Amino acid sequence: MGHSFGTIVTAAHTAQNPQAWAKLVLTAPISNHIFRGRLLAGAAVVELYYAISRLLPESAGNAFLRSRTVLKITNLTMRAERDPRVTEYVRDQHAQHFGGYSDRQTLLEAYAASSRHTVLDYAADLQLPVLLLPGSGDQLSTEAGRRALRDALPQGKLEVIRGAGHLVHYEKPAQIARAIRRWVS
Repeated sequence: MGHSFGTIVTAAHTAQNPQAWAKLVLTAPISNHIFRGRLLAGAAVVELYYAISRLLPESAGNAFLRSRTVLKITNLTMRAERDPRVTEYVRDQHAQHFGGYSDRQTLLEAYAASSRHTVLDYAADLQLPVLLLPGSGDQLSTEAGRRALRDALPQGKLEVIRGAGHLVHYEKPAQIARAIRRWVS
């Protein structure tokens, strides 16, 4: 199972090691190239953020990458659910874990990989059942992108989680759990 950037990682791993896995679950799968279409404007802002962090001296770059202001903006833009308890939980999780990377170079490399690749890059080689669980309001994918990914998978199934954004695992954990339980059984 993978989420977000983890969908690219697990898809690449599974494509290279098909005999090791029986099924694959991808929540909030990266199905669109972000530098095209409606995602381009947001992608340009994020690209600028990482470019600035790369240009700054290391301590200033790390401070910029761990900025609480950026964290607040991320919290506002990454979800669709408006339940105040969910909102507070997401804020708490991000406050605890945002900026918890080992070093700036690794983070920048991870960003580059996550922004230049999608699960589509590996779809044809995923010769096993794959369950896609995107949120209906996922800001990092489009409806057309999700359908294209499902259609590119030899054994793909798409189950859209209504009322959720990219943080579908926080926003609708019971629905995700039920979908996975049905898929596994």
